[in-house]
Order: sequence, then structure tokens, then C-alpha cells
Amino acid sequence: MLNTQLTQDATAPDTLKAAWRELLSCRPHLRIRDAAATLGVSEAELLATGCGDNVIRLQAGDWPALLSGVAALGPVMALTRNAAAVHEKTGEYARPQAHGRLAIVAGRRIDLCLALSDWYCAYAVSEASADGPRRSLQFFGADGEAIHKIYLLSQPLKTVRPEPVEGRTTSGLDEPSPNGMPSSNRAGVINQGANIQAYRDLVERFRAADQSARLELPATAPGAPWLNPQPELPAQWQRWTALWRHAETRQAAACLPAGLFRDFVGQLAQALLPIHILTASRAALQVHAGPVQNLRITGPWFNILDPQFNLHLNETAIDHLAIAELAFRHQRFSGLLLRDGAGRTVAALCGEFDEDAGESPPWRDFLAALQRSASPRPTQV
Repeated sequence: MLNTQLTQDATAPDTLKAAWRELLSCRPHLRIRDAAATLGVSEAELLATGCGDNVIRLQAGDWPALLSGVAALGPVMALTRNAAAVHEKTGEYARPQAHGRLAIVAGRRIDLCLALSDWYCAYAVSEASADGPRRSLQFFGADGEAIHKIYLLSQPLKTVRPEPVEGRTTSGLDEPSPNGMPSSNRAGVINQGANIQAYRDLVERFRAADQSARLELPATAPGAPWLNPQPELPAQWQRWTALWRHAETRQAAACLPAGLFRDFVGQLAQALLPIHILTASRAALQVHAGPVQNLRITGPWFNILDPQFNLHLNETAIDHLAIAELAFRHQRFSGLLLRDGAGRTVAALCGEFDEDAGESPPWRDFLAALQRSASPRPTQV
């Protein structure tokens, strides 16, 4: 039986890398996030053991310059996740715009709000796969947890028929989609196109002098919440960040059973109602805007598999739904929060909002119908 209990001395890079390889020999499809948890280290520490092999440490600190270079890569897949939700958005980056301590990326189909002061380290990763190299840029916080990842795509953007991906990863690095779940974007992630030279140039420009396989993390890491009010933000980002701040307070107008979520999203898909879906890590908030269509259940995962947007939600981690009621510029603004057993929000949905007319009436009607479909549980604070 594999012994995964590493002592502090045993977390030396060579020993840790050997333990990872042994773990993969027993569980070849294990993702790096789960492997790190099994070995008792952070994902960034485990990834750093690949420096000198398939991983390159990048210079830390000038995140706006590095992210500005991403705009030259063309189509990419932006991935932001937490323990229960994986948000994947295909599009093109724009140069980040500073708004107080936050930075906004408003690209082609990619919308991000980033707390760059909470970013600690970054790596360029080339992952071997049956379909060729999978290249990415991966960013981590001071606790070694992933904040945001960027995967290269082929050009031009293509609509790819969803297909199962079980058993196609052998390296153990993080998947653009969690292993065992279908992904409509997977073929694009594997087959790099004309942006590969721009990627190589960007990596060389920001290659760090230190390429050691050991990563030293500070004793303490910044804590949440990080989305403090920023009046400089554009109006839609003021709404989205207000909703996520409200989500972090663990307060809501009504709490409902988690089992209602499938039918609710199914009704939204049938109506082709434009909505916004938010997911955040410790220092990145990613938003999808538009209707959703292709829904699929795979084991414990609820999946939205649209051509330029995937959401993977671990239903076993969702304890309840919560309806949040906010006021924005004297108008009503409401959202649906998905919360785990500790009351933490892992994803949020809201409707379109017009600056003059306010919240989308169809969204308000769907949310009201959801409330009527079950007796509200006591509000959790």
C-alpha cells in the first residue's frame, strides 16, 4: 500500500516528486490538486517539483505586464475554480485595467476581476498528453492554492462536439476539465495553433532566474474577503462584486434545497434566458454572460457544456441554495447563491440588468417561481 504520509523533511523536491510519481502509478488519472491534498502539500509546491523538466517558474510581481502579454496569445481558455465549482471560459484576453486594488480584464468573452496583490507565484506548464503538449500559465496565492489558469487554444475558435474524456490524462497535472467529465472545449485545449510562438516568447520574457524545484511559501497567507467596495469599477462589475461580497457574508433572504438547482437551470436553458454565472477563487472572480444550453450529469458533477463556456459543479458539495436580495442605485438586484455545508458560496447566478429599467423581469419571475417551489429553510447567518 502506498504511504502518502510525508514528514516535513520528506517534502524536499526530489522526495516529493518521487512520491507523486508513486501515487500516479496507483492512481494514474489523479489530478494535481487532489494529489497535493493526498501528499499534504499545496498544489504550487507540487507543481514546482517539475521545474527543470516540464515547468518554468515565472517572475512574480509585475502581474499586469504578464497578463498584458496574454492578450497577444489569441484564443485561450480561462479557468477559475474553487473546491466545488470549475468555471471555464473560452475567448481572448484584454490588457488588465486597474481600479483601486482590483484589476478588470474585459476581453472577448472573458470577464475577470483580479486581486493581483494577493497573487504570489506563477508557472508555465507543458503537459504531455495523447493529443500533444497542453500548454498553460498557472497562478497561485501565498498559500499555494491555484488562483487562475490560462490554457492555450487552437485558432480560430471552433465549436467542438462534447465528448467524454475519461482515461485520457496520464501526467497528473490539472485538467482543463475535471477528469471523468465531458468538455466541449477539450480539443481546442490540446491542439495549439498560431499562438504557440507568442506563448514561447512570453514565457522567455518572464522566465525567473530561480528555476529550483523547491517553493518557499510565507508563513501566513492573505485571507478572504478580498472584494472590498471599489467605486472606480464599471457599473456591471460593481453589481457582480457586490453580489459576491454579499455571498461571502453567508447571509441570504431565503434558503432552498440544493436539489432544486438542476430543474431551475434546465428551465433557464429551455427559455434561452441570458444570465450571468460567477465563480471565484481566493483572488479571481470569473463571469460568464449569456444563455446556457447543453446540460449533462456525469457522476457527482453537474455540467454546462456550451461551445465557449463550461461549468462543472460537484453536486455532493452543495448543501443548499440561497437567494440574495440587494439594492443597486435604488433598484432591486437579486442573485442565486450555491453554498456548501460551511455556508461558503461556490457559485452564483444573476440576471441581466439595465441601468434604466433595472433587473430582467424574466429572471425575477424565474427566481420567484423557484422560491414558491419549496418551503424556505431558516436563513443561515
